[in-house]
Amino acid sequence: MKSSKSYAVALMDLCKENNNDLNKVVSDLQLVYSLFDEDFVKFLKFPKISKQEKKDVFNKNFSFLDKNILGLLKVLVDNNDILQLDQIINDLIELINEEKGIIVLDVLSTEKLTELNIKELHYESSNGTNLTVELPKNAIWCGGSSIIKGRE
Repeated sequence: MKSSKSYAVALMDLCKENNNDLNKVVSDLQLVYSLFDEDFVKFLKFPKISKQEKKDVFNKNFSFLDKNILGLLKVLVDNNDILQLDQIINDLIELINEEKGIIVLDVLSTEKLTELNIKELHYESSNGTNLTVELPKNAIWCGGSSIIKGRE
């Protein structure tokens, strides 16, 4: 079993060589992963279904994808690593952000954050650095806390 990070690095390098839009690659991979419901995961795990049959399902249903993405999916099936796809996506996003000088912060607050709070956090976090700080817009208000999810 290869690490998800090594798959992400290899995919990023391949996409750069072929001038693929990395944001589209991430979007396409997220689309594929969104279809990994319980039944599809059972299908992928079932040992009596050959790897070729599993790859044929990807070929048939995802033929519209870029050849690099489809190739990755087939390699993941061959190596029994297809269930790492979610972590590969996360690792790829981290690599892209790192290359662009973007860090994503997790913020936990006891009060619901206002737009002004978020702008102040953004300014304070990036002040004095060459980094771009990204505070995701998916703030969640729950149980007396505002949570902004993201990766550092």
